[in-house]
Amino acid sequence: MFDRPPFDILLARWEALGGRERVAVAAAALVATVAILFLAVIEPVLATRDTLRAEVSALSDDAAWMRDAAVRISPTPVNSTGDGSLLSTVDASAQRAGLRAAVRRLQSDGSDGVRITLDDAAFDAIVLMLGELRDSGVRVERMTLRRDAAGDGLVDGSLSLRSGA
Repeated sequence: MFDRPPFDILLARWEALGGRERVAVAAAALVATVAILFLAVIEPVLATRDTLRAEVSALSDDAAWMRDAAVRISPTPVNSTGDGSLLSTVDASAQRAGLRAAVRRLQSDGSDGVRITLDDAAFDAIVLMLGELRDSGVRVERMTLRRDAAGDGLVDGSLSLRSGA
């Protein structure tokens, strides 16, 4: 039985089959070939395509969020408040940051300086205001902040600001 090559054995069995049996075996072989081709090649490609589509959708959402965030945090020029004075620039920046109620005192300190005193101010809002002012060419000369006793992110303090880099 092992004297003949395997292909010769299969060929002999094929020739021994009747006409209908040959059609049935050929159809089964075709179905098996198509199934293997689909499972080994086409299905993984389709799954990868679906995964990439979902990733592109998520990244598009992220990009839209970043564009919106970039518009919200774009720097405001110094002269956007009307008269362009440092005092009005700091006042407008405090209002945009939501600190107007926390400002206890806002006064000029020479021709290029401002002193601001804050009570119960949100620390995050102070950081936003200082970032906006930095982008407008205002620098912090001195800053003293004390954490509020409640420990809820509010601070009391004072800042000395100067125009110029």
